Amino acid sequence: MPQNVGILPPYDEASTGQNYLYLVEMSSIVSLYTAIWNANARNNRGHPQPYNISNAQEAALAFADMADSAYNVMVGPLAGLFNFSSGVQTTFSKEMSKTSIHLEFLAELFKGFSLTKPALMQLDGILTNFVSSLGTINIETGRTNQTVDQTLRINQVMRLNISGDEQNPVWVYQPRTRIVYMHIDDSTWHWATNKAEHTSNTFNMRYVIVDCDLNVNKYLASKNNLDNVFKTVSGKSMEEYGQMINPSPVRSHA
Repeated sequence: MPQNVGILPPYDEASTGQNYLYLVEMSSIVSLYTAIWNANARNNRGHPQPYNISNAQEAALAFADMADSAYNVMVGPLAGLFNFSSGVQTTFSKEMSKTSIHLEFLAELFKGFSLTKPALMQLDGILTNFVSSLGTINIETGRTNQTVDQTLRINQVMRLNISGDEQNPVWVYQPRTRIVYMHIDDSTWHWATNKAEHTSNTFNMRYVIVDCDLNVNKYLASKNNLDNVFKTVSGKSMEEYGQMINPSPVRSHA
């Protein structure tokens, strides 16, 4: 499954935490739909059985299908619960050393979040564990356009002034899930995940960002039904499972 990351604004209003909890709960449903979409994608490839990730070609397909599924469920079957922006694609290419790769990567994907150095270090720990778990898997990308595909889900609460008047603001706290859909060049991936390789290299990737704002009223109207379905499938509530798959959120700087 894609890695979840949480970002909280530096405010203590109770609605901030409540809206973040909605995203934690909703991430359980997002994961369920992603698994269903992913199984359908695999069937459409003529591969009804789960991929064998010890096979380098199948591992690349498994990554590609999961990343694609995580993106598509947000703008497809779950679109009724989210208002989403048009995707913005960016090409990233930068020479960097092996020792700076993590912070360079984070600075690119989390630019605009006003994160402090401690917050970036906390994020680095989350993503280092995620990448380390993937780095032991051999990848052969001939069937995936020579890229290793990954998706990052960033759950955040935005403080928005809906009055349009800076002197007399009216603040609302909007729960938002940002999808970062990455296509990392295979040579970059192998260099970045190879512990024995310490030379500098060019990090090449394309990524698409889509912001999906949770419609809280629609979510709350559907919550009981969604929770009952999720309990039937998993034996856990949406909140219980959501807490399992979401690390402690990072607090941004004012």
